[in-house]
Amino acid sequence: MPNPQASWFTPPPTTGPALADLFYIHPTTLISDAWNQPGPDAATDAHTWHTAILPQAGLFAPFTRLFIPRYRQATARAYRQPGPAADAAYDLAYADVAAAFAHYLAHHHHGRNFILFGHSQGALHAARLISDIIEPAGLHTKLVAAYAIGIGFSQALFPTRFRHIRPCTHPTQTGCLISWNSFLAGADTTQFLQRTAARDAAWLGASPPGAPLCINPLTFTADLPESDGITARNGALWIPPDRAAHLQALPNGSLHMHDIALFADELRQDAARRCAAAL
Repeated sequence: MPNPQASWFTPPPTTGPALADLFYIHPTTLISDAWNQPGPDAATDAHTWHTAILPQAGLFAPFTRLFIPRYRQATARAYRQPGPAADAAYDLAYADVAAAFAHYLAHHHHGRNFILFGHSQGALHAARLISDIIEPAGLHTKLVAAYAIGIGFSQALFPTRFRHIRPCTHPTQTGCLISWNSFLAGADTTQFLQRTAARDAAWLGASPPGAPLCINPLTFTADLPESDGITARNGALWIPPDRAAHLQALPNGSLHMHDIALFADELRQDAARRCAAAL
């Protein structure tokens, strides 16, 4: 990224005491025949702002300082056409994200606690930041939590690829990771499981056993572990039809586009509670 200082979105304003910083990586927002977004573009930036930044990163505005990099995202083509060209597109996008994170560390971090948050493509880049930068630099001790939502994480990645960071298991735990992938109950998750296994096999150098990590966010906020019929099972978060009646699912029953919106209140409360616990 040629000039990291000029490559940030102006974030929603922090509306309360900043308990931590938030480094947010937006999901794929560009459908194009190109492999990557070539650079800042007013129309794409506006679309990203309204469809991702406000409804996702904006959840954290009451209690964090927000840092939101622009980056040459891999377009939807990279997801539709996996292969070497798609891998190169994601690598280029990640290079921009890593440069922005390095700039944040050098000029803004100053030893503060921080949250890492990414959805979909953003979650993929967040995972690489954890293994490439955050853990090697010992920054996991300042990580409130990593919300890497909308991609799978094989259980075998802990403690191999991620040596210090573990899945979150209780509501005041810090330095941990939360991930889920939403599907209509009974949907076909074959493609999702295959993609997760293939990516994690490349990371591990071996085929990962078992289903991916999937945490039901309601387990941290509700009295009952499985609330409203929502269950985490076989690597997927199953959403009952009555809860998803107003949502448009993707052809395979995936509610990927609604991963965050379905649990916006729970996500905000969870992050605020972990920020307070980290002080």
